[in-house]
Amino acid sequence: MRVFYLIFLGVFLFNITSCTPTMEWEQKDWDPAERQWLLSQTNLDSQQSDTSESISQADQSLLEKFQPRIFISPNGLPPIDFYDFYLPQSVVRDKSQGGRVIRNSVNRSLLKQIERNRRLYLDYEGQPSPCSGSCEDYQGIGYGRVYREDVSFKLHDGNTATESLIFLKYNYVFTFSGLPAELPWFKEWGAQLLGDIQQWHELDNHGSIHIVLTSDHRPIAIILGQHLYFRTYIVGREVFWPTDNRASICFAERSNEPHLCNDASQPSLERVVGNPTDFHYLIDGRNPPLASGFDKVYSPQAGGIPIPHTLKFLPKHDPLYTSWIPLGDRKKILGIFSSIHRQGPPGMMIKSLFDFKSYGDILQFWYSDNTMEDSVFWEKLSSQSIADIDIPSVRDRNGQKFYQNLRQTMLMVVQQ
Repeated sequence: MRVFYLIFLGVFLFNITSCTPTMEWEQKDWDPAERQWLLSQTNLDSQQSDTSESISQADQSLLEKFQPRIFISPNGLPPIDFYDFYLPQSVVRDKSQGGRVIRNSVNRSLLKQIERNRRLYLDYEGQPSPCSGSCEDYQGIGYGRVYREDVSFKLHDGNTATESLIFLKYNYVFTFSGLPAELPWFKEWGAQLLGDIQQWHELDNHGSIHIVLTSDHRPIAIILGQHLYFRTYIVGREVFWPTDNRASICFAERSNEPHLCNDASQPSLERVVGNPTDFHYLIDGRNPPLASGFDKVYSPQAGGIPIPHTLKFLPKHDPLYTSWIPLGDRKKILGIFSSIHRQGPPGMMIKSLFDFKSYGDILQFWYSDNTMEDSVFWEKLSSQSIADIDIPSVRDRNGQKFYQNLRQTMLMVVQQ
């Protein structure tokens, strides 16, 4: 899901000096920069061992009211129960001992104990899918959380508008993540030399759906977490809102990325990029970057399989959310070279390479109304590294456009 920078051999050779097969486990603890970033991402505002705080009954009901309908490809993997399906079929390995198995049995308690041990990681040893044949009768699992924030928007006149917003976050977990299902032949060929394009890395837990509500529970936006970036859509402008409050989301074949379902009778190809600074390509399709391709998305009309699912509500600091260690195998490029791009992801709270401070930041930063103006703006940013991008400046610029378009859309609804 998160990776395809190294999707063919030329890119790999260019980066070979940064993924040499040295004893990377010689570093036994997180360096200060890593630790600071991980702490900011996991928002641990009480003791690490605290797993007792659970979501309120009122918030559970709110999540269930707006629970999306989800669909997968006929060839896709369904979302699984991490604790009932994935973890019992996983082992703990120690990279300081060359990946030797040190625990054959893992449970939630053990995972919480080791969630910050830099030497350790999980390795899933089960089958890719829980379905025997078709997944048409499969009952899936999703994970729900509620976040409340007072979000400030910069206005054209220099003033600031503040809105109290509710972010309903839904995460879905898959055993494996593959590369995008549609790649140019030379990228597909190159990627096959580097690894298994169907199972590029173990565990996929970051393809997220956020339903954004006002304080009186009116839906105003959907945010989708895709690859290493997000997409923000205004309800009533870029996305239709159903009367039953359950948006339809289609997970892409192979990469498991969430997309808005459409009405197409054939699978649609949605542009994707591996480097989030190449966001301009998603807007207009011009100048495709090296790390780009297409997610293959099956709408219900195109044969997408509906997956009825139950929501589970985990404690605030559950290790599925807060783990710093890879929750899947540390696969290697060509089976030799260590690479973060092929290792399992950390917990679901670690959501972005950008150091966002809030979901309000994400809502604004990743908004685009798909104009040429936006494309030119993002294309200028593509020459910068992620670390060099001025996050507040981009957030305020895009947030200003979001807020203006949102107010116009809400006014139109009132007038109707």
